[in-house]
Amino acid sequence: MKKKNCLIIFLVFLIGIVIGNLLNFKNSAKASDSYVIQVEKTFGVEYLINSGEAKALRYQAYNIASKRLEELKKEHENEENLAVILDIDETILKNYYYLAQQFLGKEEYKNMSFSSWVQEEKGTIIEGAKEFLNKAKELNIEVFYITNRALKTKEATINNLNSLNLPYGDENHILLKESSSSKESRVKKVQENHNVLMYLGDNLGDFPEGFYKKSNEERCKIVEENKEKFGVEYIIIPNTIYGTWDDKTFNEMIEEIEGYESESK
Repeated sequence: MKKKNCLIIFLVFLIGIVIGNLLNFKNSAKASDSYVIQVEKTFGVEYLINSGEAKALRYQAYNIASKRLEELKKEHENEENLAVILDIDETILKNYYYLAQQFLGKEEYKNMSFSSWVQEEKGTIIEGAKEFLNKAKELNIEVFYITNRALKTKEATINNLNSLNLPYGDENHILLKESSSSKESRVKKVQENHNVLMYLGDNLGDFPEGFYKKSNEERCKIVEENKEKFGVEYIIIPNTIYGTWDDKTFNEMIEEIEGYESESK
């Protein structure tokens, strides 16, 4: 009987060690993910803010957009109520300073919400954006800004756009988030009275192809199905810091890569 009891105690002790090790491994993996993601974000911020390549991509996007807008205007020369739709953050306005502090560490902004940052009206212009917006105004093409900024930031957003002398920076042309992050209903509202020639954004959710709440795999498939529209009707601005693409841990991404490699062999 004594031997049996000792064996039971030993087994319970052994199971406890195994469970403890599994929990430690899980916590270690989470910590590893967190560290790697932090490093990735830091590099993303560094690339977006300081690299000449990112700046060149922003100019390239808007140069293509301006040239294409002129072509579209000629194609629709006799039409009225022409429009373009743009996102705001990381599309026409840079929030790089705020984002950098979130990952590189200035206490002043470390715990500040994005809406609080917006209230400071410190967004600066993305390269090429002002020239494009002025080109649209010159061509008599109306500009609508559809953003997922909170409603409470409307005044600050209008002030920020006006401080940069950007056209159509008024409450009739700025559509903020009301209930859903999906931009579909707001896009449709503009489409009711306007022929929208072009969409510009830094996230696939800024384009009207049903990207909202889709997995990254589904989003890639939709892009493939609409590849002829990018650079023609859809212009995407680079953003390596955040977006709906950023929905996986490092370990999940590694597992996907390893799975893909093994399938390819």
